[in-house]
Amino acid sequence: MEKISPMEVKKVKVLTESKETNAIVDCIENLGLDIEKIGEGGNADVYAVAGESDFSQLCLKRIKDAPQIQNQDVDREHKFQMMARKAGVTTPLSLVSFESEKGAHLIMEKINGYSVKDIARDNDLLPDDFDFKKFEFLLSEEISKLHGAGIVHRDLNSGNVMINFEGKPVIIDFGTACEGNPDSEWVYEETVLLKNPNSGKYEVKSGCYINDKESIKNTIIPMVRKSYFEKQQSLQNLQTNI
Repeated sequence: MEKISPMEVKKVKVLTESKETNAIVDCIENLGLDIEKIGEGGNADVYAVAGESDFSQLCLKRIKDAPQIQNQDVDREHKFQMMARKAGVTTPLSLVSFESEKGAHLIMEKINGYSVKDIARDNDLLPDDFDFKKFEFLLSEEISKLHGAGIVHRDLNSGNVMINFEGKPVIIDFGTACEGNPDSEWVYEETVLLKNPNSGKYEVKSGCYINDKESIKNTIIPMVRKSYFEKQQSLQNLQTNI
């Protein structure tokens, strides 16, 4: 994983300390450089500066103006992402979370890689020297570190597990994370206030989250395995036809 340059960190910290949060967004959006959407989820879009610049290893996550669980904000995501990183989990460095007139934002490290979801759509995105067994082992290690720190992700879907260019797993999007025992049912069930898109009012609803271990076992690993063997077959066919 490429590291954020000292210049990038310095610029973001200076802007954050001066509380010019809008200026941070402007730095990402109005540098006279092209902005590209590099990710899209149910409640947020992720942008990065295209090409080479002082901000080439940063990305901007913007929360959409859509129904969302009230207690799942960017501050919460920033908190748990940094807790996970401190515990040794491979996850993007989260620099700052804030709300401005342009919305709620999180500025963090850009990961050079693709989500498991993207790779399932196009297995050519897997590194040519990808080692599936090593990936499976490393992902298990990442989850052990996460749970060892008392953190439960609760949304380990195929869009929130990435494979970087080195073929290693990266865990992202801690917006629904919590502290608790990963083997306890209660951490996956929560009564929340959910905003009604029609009335705009918050209503009490029962939320149900994804079990971390079951998701890895039943979704992530099978998807990566399938992509891996499909790519291996394609490479073998290519060599046969040469």
